[in-house]
Amino acid sequence: MKKAAVDAPATAEECKDKRTLVLFLLALLIVAVDLVPVAQQKASPLYGVRLETIGGGWQVIRLPAGGPESGTEKTPISLLDPQGPAANTLPAPLALFLNQPLPINRADRAALEMLPGVGPHLAAAIEQTRQRRGPLTGPEDLLDVPGIGPQSLQRLLPLVSFE
Repeated sequence: MKKAAVDAPATAEECKDKRTLVLFLLALLIVAVDLVPVAQQKASPLYGVRLETIGGGWQVIRLPAGGPESGTEKTPISLLDPQGPAANTLPAPLALFLNQPLPINRADRAALEMLPGVGPHLAAAIEQTRQRRGPLTGPEDLLDVPGIGPQSLQRLLPLVSFE
């Protein structure tokens, strides 16, 4: 029996051809990835706010794929869109959740207490000032609230709106 001949070491020319072939296949793979259709990503879920008719509360709900129109909801639903402007129909506490200014004239005491540096006493003072003078129309009206000075006003101004 003859022993199988051991493969002779590859010549430099054969190694160069193999490297060229590998690089060509790699380049072809990179180009082919752009040509192959990729499955579309799922759309991010939509969320909305349903305002309760009894008690005046609200509830954040996940909407069906078609949006609020496709559901069989009997109560109106406001679409939550963190990128868009805050709607006047949304509850005041959700404005802070959506990184929008808190509408100070529609905010209750609990919502006012969510502002930094505003505790129960200052929130009560803001409510009393609103009841006494009516809606706050600007920063000057906030300065009339006992407990709010120029420094507190500067801290609160980016976080509140006077709508």
